[in-house]
Amino acid sequence: MRNRINRISTQVDNPQPPALVMSKETVIRTRTGSRLGHIVDDGNQLVARDRLGRRLGAYDARKNATYDKSSNRLAEGNVLPALILQAQDCP
Repeated sequence: MRNRINRISTQVDNPQPPALVMSKETVIRTRTGSRLGHIVDDGNQLVARDRLGRRLGAYDARKNATYDKSSNRLAEGNVLPALILQAQDCP
């Protein structure tokens, strides 16, 4: 899995002027540039979504915990990039 990923790129994929930007987005891509998913900062938490926009999980910074899409606690700390990578290996 690690060989498929060259880097985690951070960019804002929102063409709106800065005053109108609602959220920031971190895009996870393969080394060839294919989009695997993204992480959106909605202010209260970070939310991971796959390339089709399906919610994979969320990270709550106040609790320092990551939760899956069913709100089950997965890990201490932020493991959202791992959720996105794992979703690519599952049918």
